[in-house]
Amino acid sequence: MSELELDPVQTREMAGTVRGHADAIRQAVPLARDVIAVETMRDSQVADAVDQIATALDRVVHYHAQQLIGFADVTDAAVVEFVGRDQYWAIDLREAGQR
Repeated sequence: MSELELDPVQTREMAGTVRGHADAIRQAVPLARDVIAVETMRDSQVADAVDQIATALDRVVHYHAQQLIGFADVTDAAVVEFVGRDQYWAIDLREAGQR
């Protein structure tokens, strides 16, 4: 079994960077920015399809932003767990050495 090496500071920074990317992505939604094709393209056969595609793309972008946020949250939680266990093991080792 190999040793797990984790730098808590760098890992938290990575989670923060990922969260920042998610925030930037969320600012792009809605992609159409209140422009509705059926209103601006009257009597167009493609206007309804354009609006449906824009709505679908908004959902896709929102989904991916949420995935990034979820990754950052899980990463932060993993760091907390890792640091906590590391401290627990250190205490156990110190106590074992004192016996």
